Order: sequence, then C-alpha cells, then structure tokens
Amino acid sequence: MRALPAARVAAFILGPSILCVMLVHLLAAVSPYDDAYIIFRYVDNFLEGRGAVYNTGERVLGVSCPLYPVWLALLRSALPGVDLPTLAVRSNGLVLAAAGVLVHLLLRRLGFGPAASALAGSAAILSDEVLRPSIAGMESSLFLALLFGTLWALACGRDATAILLGSLSALARPEGMVVLAVVVAARYLDPATGGPRMRPLLGALPLVLWTAGATAYYGTPIPHSVIAKASGLYPLPPGTAIVDLTARLGGIVVDGGAAAAKKLTGLGAAGVFPEESVPRWPWVILGIALLAWTFARWWRISGDGRRPRALALPACLLLVLAFYALSNPLLMPWYIPLVYAPAVVAVVAVAAACLGPEEGGPLRRAGKAFLLSLVLTTVLVSLVFHLRPSKWSLMTHGATNADAAERMAAYRRTAGWIETHSDASDSVAAPEIGVLGYLLDRRMLDACGLVTPEALAYFPIPYEQRGDQPGVISVEFVRGTTPDFVVTLPVHASRSLLVSPWFASSYEKVHDEPCLSGDARYSSVLVFRRRGWRQ
Repeated sequence: MRALPAARVAAFILGPSILCVMLVHLLAAVSPYDDAYIIFRYVDNFLEGRGAVYNTGERVLGVSCPLYPVWLALLRSALPGVDLPTLAVRSNGLVLAAAGVLVHLLLRRLGFGPAASALAGSAAILSDEVLRPSIAGMESSLFLALLFGTLWALACGRDATAILLGSLSALARPEGMVVLAVVVAARYLDPATGGPRMRPLLGALPLVLWTAGATAYYGTPIPHSVIAKASGLYPLPPGTAIVDLTARLGGIVVDGGAAAAKKLTGLGAAGVFPEESVPRWPWVILGIALLAWTFARWWRISGDGRRPRALALPACLLLVLAFYALSNPLLMPWYIPLVYAPAVVAVVAVAAACLGPEEGGPLRRAGKAFLLSLVLTTVLVSLVFHLRPSKWSLMTHGATNADAAERMAAYRRTAGWIETHSDASDSVAAPEIGVLGYLLDRRMLDACGLVTPEALAYFPIPYEQRGDQPGVISVEFVRGTTPDFVVTLPVHASRSLLVSPWFASSYEKVHDEPCLSGDARYSSVLVFRRRGWRQ
C-alpha cells in the first residue's frame, strides 16, 4: 500500500483544525476581556486624531503590546464599518491559523515527519488555553504567529528575516525580547553561519525605531503597565507564577483523561487544574517531568542535531519560564498561551516522532502513543466542552463565562448612566477601566496604575485593604487623586473604600447597577460621587 504524500497527510490533519479555528473565531460571541478595551481606546483615540493616548493630553504608554494596536488601527482603517471588538475577535482567527501553519513548517524544517508536525500545529491552536485568549481580543495570537515565524526563518537560515520577526515579537509582547535574544545567540553560535556578518542585525530596526519614537513621545519605551506591575500592584508569594505554569503544563497530559467525564457532563469548567480543591504539587511534578523528557528527546531527534538553531524552540520556552519565575507576575489568561502553545508543540512533536519502528520496542512505542493520545484528548475534550452550550460556551459567551459576561454588561450600563449624569470634564476612578473607559468619554483614573502614573505612589496597597484580592482600589489613591466619580464592584472595595470613614464623608453613593444577585462580591456596580461636586 502506497504511503500518502507528506503534503496530503498534513492537509488531512491540519486543514480541519485551521477550519475549526476560523469558524470558532467567526461564530463566537464577541465578548473580549476587560483589558482588551484599554487597547481599543488607544486605537480609537489615535484614529480620531487625539494621539496614541488613553486620556486625551496624557502621554502614557499603558499597553505592553504596541504592535497589536498598530495592527488593529490598520484593520480599522481598511474596514471602518466594523467595530473594534468585533474586528479584534474575528481577525485573531487569521493570525492564530497562521501560527498553526508556521508550527508545521518549522517542525518539517527541523526534520519532524508530516503527521507529527501537523498534529503539533493542530494541538497548539485548538487548545482552550490558547483559543480562548485569542477570542478575547488579546495579542497572544499575534505573538505566537511571530514566535513560530521567527523560529521557522531561523531554521531556514533566513537570519535577517528571523531577526526582523523577532524584533516584531518584542513589540507584540515583552516576552519577545527573549525570542530576539535566542535568535541572535543561535545565529552567532551556529558554526555553519559563516562568520559574524552584521547585516542581518538590520532586522532589529523596527525595535530600534520604536524605542526611539516611544522615548520621544512617552518619555520611555517601557510600558507603564509593566512599570505598575513591577511596582507591587499584585504582590504574590515567591514562586506563585512558576508553580502555576508548571502545574498547567502537567495538565497537558492528565487534564483530558481525568476531566473528560466531568467536562462532557457539564459538572466542571476548565479541567482538573486549576481548582482550589485540588492539590497542585502532583501537577507541578508532572509538568517538570514532562518538560525534562521533552527537552531530552528533542535534543536527540530534532533534525539538525545539537546545532543552536534546532534548539531555539526549547530555549525560548525555558527562558520565558525563567522570566516568569524571576518576575513572579500575576498570570493573566493571555500570558498562558505564550508558554502553553510552545510546550504543546514540543510535547506533541516529540511524542509523535517517537512512534517509529526505530524508536525502541513495541512496549516503549505503546507508552509514547499513550502519552500522545492523552495530550490530544486534553485538546479535544476542552474544545468540545467549550463549544457546547454551558456557562463557559465560546459560542454563547465568547471568551468570558456567563458571570463575567454579566459583569461586563453591568459596566456597560454603568457607563451609560455616568455619561448622562456627569460633565465631559469630570474624572472617573475605577479598578477596572476596560469596557467602562471604552464606552465612557471621560478622563479615567486607573487604580491599578496601568494608564495612571499617579497610582504608583500608593503601591503596594496595604494588606488590610486588599487581603488576597488583586486589583483593589485603595483609600489613599482616591484621597490623593480626588476623582469626581468612583466606580467599583464590592469585591474591589469591601476592605478599603466601603469601610473607610473618610470615604463615607467625602463621597456619596449615587447609583447601584445590579449585577450578579447571588454573589455579594459582584452584586452590583457601585457609583460614588464626590460631595460638593459642581459647587
């Protein structure tokens, strides 16, 4: 029996996966994450001639993905009739599909078979940890496309292109600086490069130009959102981020089989991990073991042997993990794909490549086939669960679940109320400024400091005001900035503003927008107005 051509094998596996990704992005409800609306407001202000700013007249770089707003601005200019949230959600499907194709091309270039390469590309783009943030209108899909495009160009010996794409990845996410460093190091450590020619370094010109332009316009090329997070916005116990990440990587193997019945019966949400009732350490150990096994096998079977170019993917993955271990950030959902997708690619590619007759006896091959089947089960079970009707359905609720969608709707109604009951010159302070600020044409004061430099003076927020809750609006921030209005959910103010005698004497509650009636933390969006307003 004749073997199918490699191109046909890849098309049979990767083609339906790309079609599925495109359809999900096309048909999913448009419900981006709240932070996506910060990006959208920057784009709108720029296109309306107000400058690349969040608040008019305030040159603060509040996004850590400057390339993504540029991409959206270009799309919006070409399609002015499509609103930005819809444009971001739908167009991310194209970008994520491109990432899947680039995974396949990269692995084929490194010597992996067509089935292994196509399976790895499919698993990466169909994983819920990757698919949901893409539908959320965030920049992670753009980063992944640039990451895999960079590594493919590097593997092909197209060094100028690799450095160019690597520099663009650094403008898509700060983690791209790791990618660029790996590319440059791999090029100059590769003995086959043929000398230290400097011309390929011209590919870094976009990053150089951005650095100069951002410094001139904003005063610094470092995003203020990064500065805020590094200033104690989300104080966490040491090791929190790396424990979370390695546990999620362990879930690549066990999540599908262990959670299949739970997901398909609608009794659970996003898998075995993370849930507070489940100990993390078994998944952490499994994640570390999985990475160690994958890297060891990659070292042996990648096409270029031990040449630096062949090791660029695991090097990027390890260095990004190290970056998170050292910086210990609060892991937002759109950070996860930056680690999860490369890990899935490496695990699936290695496991699939280890199934050939030359790779040990039948028992060993059966064990590797079992590992591969568990990973693919995780991907498919998550996809099926999140497409079917439920409170987590991508089709019904988009990137958010039913409760989060209702909170966003409450913020929309609140924005309309404030628009009617305030002046254009009024300022509004809030710990969540995304959809509220996007719909409300007022000066916004961000209690989390992403776009408001004044907030940094009040970090870290005293523990007695925040407890273990991130994103709290502090009494000191409101006292120091004296906004005309304060908007918050109870969860972000129950231990600070709502129990402060000073706040009670200085602000009065003027509106209570119902939200989740069964949860006191999110029961309503509270609107307070400064006493003496308009006097």
